[in-house]
Amino acid sequence: MSGRNAIIPASRVDGTLPATHRVDDSVFHIIWRQRRLIGYSIAACMILAIVYLMVAPKRFTASSSIYVQKMSVMAGDKSAAPTDSDDTFLATQCELLKSTPIVALALGMPGVDEMQTFDGVRNKIAYLKKNLSVDLGRKNDLITISLDAPSPDEAEKLVGSVVESYLAYQAKQKRSTAGEVVTILEREKDKRDAERAEKNKEIIALKQTAHTLSFDSDKNNLTMTRLQSLSAALTTAHLDTISAKSAYQEAERLISKDKELEKMADESTVVLSPQDEELLKAQMFTLAQRIKERQYGSAHPTSQQLRQLKAAYVGGLKHRWEDCQRKEADLQSSFDEEQHLAMQMTAKADEYQHLADEVKRLEAASDSLDSRIKDVALMANEGALNTTVVEPAAAEDGPTSPKKARTLVVGFGLGLLLGIALGLVKELVDPRLRSVDDVKLALGLPVLGMIPRIGGAQSAEAHGWAVHLDPSSDVAEAYRAVRTSLQFSVPEGAGRSIVVTSASPRDGKSTLSSNLAIAIAKSGKSVLVIDADFRAPSQHRIFGVSNEVGFSSVLLAGEMVDRAVRRTTIERLHVMPCGPLPKNPSELLNSSILGDVLAELCEQYDHVVIDSPPVMAVDDARIIAASCDLTVLVVRADRSNRKLAAAARDALLAVGARICGIVLNDSRTMNRPAYSSYMREKIGLPTNGNGNSIRSENLDLAPRAPRPLTGSSEML
Repeated sequence: MSGRNAIIPASRVDGTLPATHRVDDSVFHIIWRQRRLIGYSIAACMILAIVYLMVAPKRFTASSSIYVQKMSVMAGDKSAAPTDSDDTFLATQCELLKSTPIVALALGMPGVDEMQTFDGVRNKIAYLKKNLSVDLGRKNDLITISLDAPSPDEAEKLVGSVVESYLAYQAKQKRSTAGEVVTILEREKDKRDAERAEKNKEIIALKQTAHTLSFDSDKNNLTMTRLQSLSAALTTAHLDTISAKSAYQEAERLISKDKELEKMADESTVVLSPQDEELLKAQMFTLAQRIKERQYGSAHPTSQQLRQLKAAYVGGLKHRWEDCQRKEADLQSSFDEEQHLAMQMTAKADEYQHLADEVKRLEAASDSLDSRIKDVALMANEGALNTTVVEPAAAEDGPTSPKKARTLVVGFGLGLLLGIALGLVKELVDPRLRSVDDVKLALGLPVLGMIPRIGGAQSAEAHGWAVHLDPSSDVAEAYRAVRTSLQFSVPEGAGRSIVVTSASPRDGKSTLSSNLAIAIAKSGKSVLVIDADFRAPSQHRIFGVSNEVGFSSVLLAGEMVDRAVRRTTIERLHVMPCGPLPKNPSELLNSSILGDVLAELCEQYDHVVIDSPPVMAVDDARIIAASCDLTVLVVRADRSNRKLAAAARDALLAVGARICGIVLNDSRTMNRPAYSSYMREKIGLPTNGNGNSIRSENLDLAPRAPRPLTGSSEML
């Protein structure tokens, strides 16, 4: 501390939040903060959904399933595959079931017109068409007719009337033009037969032009036979060429460095067969072995004989390679000619295949027309459709409307959406910090403790002595928890100077400063409380000491530190009041004297707790925080603004202050009366008959009344 200066070091001004303190204020975190409101909204909507289920009129559903077939399928035309026209046919039947003729016929059946379902309905046909549901099965061809009605009996009767009306309507539809249909089909069949005869003539002419008996087998096609033979011979010749070339290149390496042998090989006219090649290689090997064993020189006859054999061997291989190339070229020319003829034949074969397919198609069409002519003849005196009632009209066991599961799900979803919307609006309208979760999410800093709201009519000065006046209360325990958090947040002896500040006035920083100092002193350490709030000092009132000489006197007039320090009735706790209010507090603090004074005090005391002004009101707190070890930021529940607190945090971090955490003051969520009573009994404090403590103002522990500085009795 001795080397610290009130001037803010540039190296500590980075203006960023540490990586561990990043703030995530996304929509999901806002939803989490407002989870209670969302829960209330969901509960309200679920209650409304339940009320709706209780009062909504019940309706019952009846349904029937029918299967409709065309007579052509029924008559045995099994070769005909399902087509798009079949789907269109079934869709048409579905629309026909809801058509005005069918509905009117159903309403005309006995007892239908007087049903309770039609009470107050002027246009019964339109009403029935609107409420009647006709659906085609997705995995089958069944048509399902269903209807909702106030009574299950009426729903069942209405559906049955519609099905009966449809059956009666179809029974009246007879095919009166069967003869005309037969004539049209016979004319179409004659046309297909004529086309088939013409295609057969074209096939015969194509075979004569191609000079072949059949395009179906290669055995009867001379061109293809020759092409296959030439292809096999060309493949063999190509392999021989590759083999001869490889042998020649290998032999050429034997004489590649002897110009004379190369010339002799080029002049050689010997053509070697594979057998001659092997014999010549054996002779060369024998001569080479003899020369090596007897070490003949290059002029020896045996060496000369070997050279001649090498030249003859290489020349023979070269001539054999050239002969293979010529043979391959001749075969390639013949193969190309035959291939050209084969391609022409292939084109004619494709033409033949096309004509053959046309003939087969025309034959199949002619056979199909024959079958259809027979079917139409059979249907001449029958109805056009065959309808089977698969499931007779029947109502379901219970009411189908309102749907309980869907209504509850919709109620839950609407409650969730409404709660989220209300939560977001609440976040925009009311940005106050209310809980520890709000503080953590909004500021991204650890929470050192949560101070509960102090009830009763105690004075502000009494609140500043809460740890001493009522040590077993929830409030005292909360202040001790803050003390413990501070002790374990830094290494032993590292956090000697502690600045307590807030974002705005009346957040409880002064009360926290005094109670924190008392809690530290009661843990056996010497503590000095400094009132550095030159705008609205309060520590002299809390501790009941004179404010004539204080912190401002030391900084401004160079007053001795001992004259500004006051004793308190608490052992190891001393206080340095504010002193006379200076005219220029910021300039007074922003000097080298501040660092020297704090260094001297930290050598005398285990901890120095500094009560500083709010961060956003003046710049004093930032100056003091830059010269101290730890900074504690106080926010007040249900009062501190989230954005203002975040701005205070950023302002402190910008000057390099080490914010060890946040203290949430005046919280309503902390209440442990049973534990408090237990603690009072353990430490021997008096309680009333109900187990509650006697009010702190009745105890003789209050601070001394302020008195003038007339002697050394108040000074340390």
